[in-house]
Amino acid sequence: MKNKWNLIVLVLALASTMVGNAQCNQKNKCVQNLAKYTLLKSYNIDLPERKGQMDHPDEASFPAILSKGVRYRLAGCPNKMESKTDMVYALYLGNDLISTNRSKSGKIYAALEFVCNKTGVYYLKAYFVEGAKGCGSASLSMAK
Repeated sequence: MKNKWNLIVLVLALASTMVGNAQCNQKNKCVQNLAKYTLLKSYNIDLPERKGQMDHPDEASFPAILSKGVRYRLAGCPNKMESKTDMVYALYLGNDLISTNRSKSGKIYAALEFVCNKTGVYYLKAYFVEGAKGCGSASLSMAK
């Protein structure tokens, strides 16, 4: 009888692992062309659909300590199977927008590069256009 319970627990544990992998698991899928860059961090982004009429959609926010004088690259990769719209990501220092992958005309770029002008704690913020449900990843790299 004990072996039967052990088998049931094992099957349930394996089944829950499979279900977990079906969820948004994009980490490290956004690592692109690192010939000139070193990967610092990869971030999972999984956001629900926006409810109601908010001014700004739900966003994921991740802190990163960046150093003055270093060239960084931020790339985003939405999971096209689970995301209906493009992913917008931006880098903030406090409340100041430093850079974003969305131009003033609305064009969305796959990556952005910038040279850090001030050492500090920056925040990578990501959301999906029009507050749509979305899943993806982002990677932060520095020039070699």
